[in-house]
Amino acid sequence: MSTVSTRRDDIVEILMNEARDLVELGLKHPGQAKRIGSIIVYYKRLIEQVKGEAASAA
Repeated sequence: MSTVSTRRDDIVEILMNEARDLVELGLKHPGQAKRIGSIIVYYKRLIEQVKGEAASAA
């Protein structure tokens, strides 16, 4: 199920939940760990970007 939001707090929460799910997926499919890890890193960067925008807007 997809969740959509424009609230920064929601965006961070959604991305963090997705990243956790990806970690679990990586554990189940170690052959794809490198690809999954790349996606997790990208999610982390998005989270940092959203948090940075929130800090600069405050």
